[in-house]
Amino acid sequence: MKKEKKENIEMILKKLDEYRLENRLSYKKLCEELKIKSPSTIYTWLKGLKKPHEVHLYHIIKFLKQKGVIK
Repeated sequence: MKKEKKENIEMILKKLDEYRLENRLSYKKLCEELKIKSPSTIYTWLKGLKKPHEVHLYHIIKFLKQKGVIK
């Protein structure tokens, strides 16, 4: 079960990075859209250095759904 959850988080973060690249957003701009304080936080998630907290993950998923990136 843990492996499945890890793969799910990785897929969500990959979709977030694809959204950022597709829309030519800097980490700072994406940070503003997600209402997160520090662009370095997003950088560490997308580079696989850290995983987002459960609350952040919830809002990332909600954001990607609103943008039509995921269902």
